[in-house]
Amino acid sequence: MSSEYIKLFESAQSKWLCDPYSLEIRYIARENELLACVARLWLLGSGSGHCFHLNTSQISAGREYFKDCSTEKLNTYIDQLKQGKLVLNDKTFHLKMKNGLSYYSEMISRERWFCDAHLRVIGEAIYPFSPAEISKINDELRHAAIPFDGLPDLINYLDLSDPLSGHSQSAVELRIFPPIDMRIADSNLSKEKFTLILHGHSKLNTQEIALAIRMFPEHEKSRKQLASSIKWSKEKDGTQVGKLQIQAKKTFAVLAILMVGGNTVRRQFYDDFQRLPNRRLVAVSKFDENLKMLRRGLSEVDATAFEIAVNSLAYLLGFSGSVLNETDAPDIILSSPEENLVIVECTTRIKDFSVKLNKLVDRKNALISLLAEANDSRKVYCYLVCGLPREQIAYEAKELARHKVTLLTKESLDFLLTQLKFPMDLEQMLWEDEKQLEALIQADNPLKAIAS
Repeated sequence: MSSEYIKLFESAQSKWLCDPYSLEIRYIARENELLACVARLWLLGSGSGHCFHLNTSQISAGREYFKDCSTEKLNTYIDQLKQGKLVLNDKTFHLKMKNGLSYYSEMISRERWFCDAHLRVIGEAIYPFSPAEISKINDELRHAAIPFDGLPDLINYLDLSDPLSGHSQSAVELRIFPPIDMRIADSNLSKEKFTLILHGHSKLNTQEIALAIRMFPEHEKSRKQLASSIKWSKEKDGTQVGKLQIQAKKTFAVLAILMVGGNTVRRQFYDDFQRLPNRRLVAVSKFDENLKMLRRGLSEVDATAFEIAVNSLAYLLGFSGSVLNETDAPDIILSSPEENLVIVECTTRIKDFSVKLNKLVDRKNALISLLAEANDSRKVYCYLVCGLPREQIAYEAKELARHKVTLLTKESLDFLLTQLKFPMDLEQMLWEDEKQLEALIQADNPLKAIAS
């Protein structure tokens, strides 16, 4: 699998790098052992040029910025970093790799919207500093010519993942930003016309660009490849500007997909809010432009703010519901258009996960019993909503399935946000989620699967 990650990254590297590009490197090391490093390759003129390097008795750290690098120099740095090696100012640092290096790429994700080329080079687990060593490093950093208030301040300033907490693995992150992108603020869908503006590197071969669009509502000609329809011009600084303008009759949304050299750069929706069929979304967007506050709420660590945001998202999807004031109750109770019930527990922390699950199951059973006593045939669905990425949540999918609980993670919430503009059959959505749980249970019980 590691070789596949490398090939994905290299496929973009070979097509995206233009001469010149800018390179930024941020790192922290212990003697010659590289602990954490991020290398970002930017378009010409982007990024910031502030550089520094510092050394204490225990660590070396810094930030280096190279402007207007040739592709030859860039490829040299990339090839070294892919091997876990960083060479800066006559110093060489290496990831520990007694058992070899492993690799990972975010490029395998199906739900990326901005798609930089990414490769994570992973070494061995870092042997932690002792409390006494950390105390000494903190004092030395506070006394440095460029002072930092200890290791946390330095790591935060460098925007590195903390390599010193627990038994983290040493790693290098490589990111190549694409040589062209959409100018989202200058592009729009309005009055039955779709306008898309692109800004690209002066040396980019525009023949490598692909541009697909998909219009909604769908019809016979709603899916098109339109790279050949882009009109190109150049600004004084050499930036290549592409403009696409097409008719979009009776269209309320356009999905634009930009690619370079066969690799996706960006997927972006453009909406005509006057035509959106989801009128709840139109009303809310009038007061929360681009749903900025809702998106912020769905990223909140504060439990109350997160619950309010989840309830707001449910409203936009078409549910009726309420955040409950009672503490000994589900966080949210929703009602579907056919008045089936959905009970929701929300959590922003990993340690709350099992507690929330147990509470959700107990409250679901209590509500089912109440409805049964009243001869009420409405269904009860259960959702556990966690604001963290799926990979950060330790859970057993089959345990959730046995309790008939659907898990929504950060990825799930991000996906639902992209679907708000479309008419949604909530009963069908609930039914499909329930069927997925049943499929998991049957996979764990082959005899039951055969019987069904």
